[in-house]
Amino acid sequence: MGQIAYAAGKAAIIGMTITAARDLSSIGIRVNTIVPGIIGECIRLDGGLRAPAR
Repeated sequence: MGQIAYAAGKAAIIGMTITAARDLSSIGIRVNTIVPGIIGECIRLDGGLRAPAR
């Protein structure tokens, strides 16, 4: 459960970013976005990275 809302939100952010980039590129403004996603590494409390368990 919850994947529908996640996928819809992610698609909306990407679509809005593309539209804004096209609209604003004519005046020299670049548009970027960061979308949520799953990261394959585990972050330790000391700030280091360790490989995911296989």
